[in-house]
Amino acid sequence: MPRYEMIEGTSSKFWDITLEGVTVTVRYGRLGTAGQSNTKTFPSSAEAKKEHDKLVVEKTRKGYLLVGAPTASGAAATPKEAAPHAGTAFKLADVDRLEGAPGDSAEKFMGQKIADYDPEEGLKDAARKAYRLRQEDSVADFLEAFEQLVADPHAGKLKALVISGWSTDEAGGAADDDYARKIRKALIDAAGKLTGLAALFINDTHGEEYEVSWQYFTDLAPLLEAYPKLEHLRVRGDATGKGKMGTLKSSALRSLQLEGSSLSRKLVQQVAAAELPALEYLEIWLGPEEYAEKKPMADLAPILSGELFPKLRYLGLRDSDAADEVAKAVAKAPILRHLETLDLSLGTLGDEGAEALIASPAVAKLQTLDIRRHYVSKAVLKQLKALPVKVLESRSEREDEEGDEGTRYVTVAE
Repeated sequence: MPRYEMIEGTSSKFWDITLEGVTVTVRYGRLGTAGQSNTKTFPSSAEAKKEHDKLVVEKTRKGYLLVGAPTASGAAATPKEAAPHAGTAFKLADVDRLEGAPGDSAEKFMGQKIADYDPEEGLKDAARKAYRLRQEDSVADFLEAFEQLVADPHAGKLKALVISGWSTDEAGGAADDDYARKIRKALIDAAGKLTGLAALFINDTHGEEYEVSWQYFTDLAPLLEAYPKLEHLRVRGDATGKGKMGTLKSSALRSLQLEGSSLSRKLVQQVAAAELPALEYLEIWLGPEEYAEKKPMADLAPILSGELFPKLRYLGLRDSDAADEVAKAVAKAPILRHLETLDLSLGTLGDEGAEALIASPAVAKLQTLDIRRHYVSKAVLKQLKALPVKVLESRSEREDEEGDEGTRYVTVAE
């Protein structure tokens, strides 16, 4: 039985797979344990072989290594050698996607449990936990706590940092760009101390605190310049017309998440002008035209060309009230040739867009198609689910009458 292992950070796991005629058996678990097994039977040996090969590809992409397989040097490789980005132990599988409006503060970030930073406790678990800084009373208090965090002897081990209330004024109401600039400057000034930082989450806020549409962020480009090893950037917010990112440049950034119901057209254009050759995961919430500007498909063209981000494996164009138009554009886009996952969820996708996806040969070669919170009719949905693709779907809870354009709403509108 071929055996694969992965050892990253504190994680050490194995995965075995056996193909016997029309059955595929996998066994998996932590190294040193018996693990657990699962067997599936297929209609034919050809389909069983196809499933076997697909699972092997998926596991090796996640960093699992066939035990005893030779490296380029001819020596037997170890799981540690095969696991990409072993320095941070973060994988794309650790990226968390919201399934609706943020209803509470995040509990995990990039697979690490989030702990609210307490100066008295310090960063004693910096290598194993993500730490979150909250604005409690004033900007000054926040910056004072941040200075203490940076001065902590374990600051250099911190891999994941979460900031809550990035652009909220001291009164706890409107967004304040001056506050955002102060926090950004403090982060940039701390780059020499936060040398291990690989993941940054800006604006971990939710509806009980501030609506997503009330939040915005200031120029992010200097942050990427200050942290050239940053691999994962997640940003929530952007009130229309105020948010900006500058020209994003990084040779290390692997995932970029822009979560907001009012992302401006300018922001989409700035993403399309970014220089992020290592990017594998891109998530953009396009938002409703009521709050955000209408975004012509031409703005997405550089992204959909497949040339801008050649390593992209996941593309999420979510929460769009023009989801049918987006689907039709993506269905014939060159980028589908190297995507594994296409995510058009949280928007107003209906039959028109779904039919374009069904007619696209490239869509049928995806691994996953996510259309959760859709408005597709049952008949067309049945055709979509007949594709050789894993389809994640759920009908929009806000639908009043199927097929009525007037009742379509994006999932996150404010």
